[in-house]
Amino acid sequence: MRLKALNYKTSARLIENQDTKRFDKESALARVMGEETLLKELLALFIEQTRLEIEGLFELLEQKDFIQISHVCHALKGAASNIGANKLNAICFKLELASGSTDISNCLELMQELNDEYVAFKSAIEHELK
Repeated sequence: MRLKALNYKTSARLIENQDTKRFDKESALARVMGEETLLKELLALFIEQTRLEIEGLFELLEQKDFIQISHVCHALKGAASNIGANKLNAICFKLELASGSTDISNCLELMQELNDEYVAFKSAIEHELK
């Protein structure tokens, strides 16, 4: 358990020190081979699915189901990475690691950070969806 805590603290510091763009459009476009229409469709799906996942994470936290929190965060982290949502990816990574320590207050703080970043990401890409 001590190793996980050490990894969490070290990883969290590395993430916080990164200059992370909210949305890396170039990377997202490269993943869909420059197809802007496809990217728009994927962004719309990502926004809707992420909202549902975040709602589910709050429910899992109420149930103190840290194993499921870890699984959901891992999947959401991958989706965020694929769509170019770098800050969401970083927060999911921190929350995934924190869930291993079963520290509910830290998880709740990170959940709020995740929700806030989701709102900011959604706002930042609204023009992309038009």
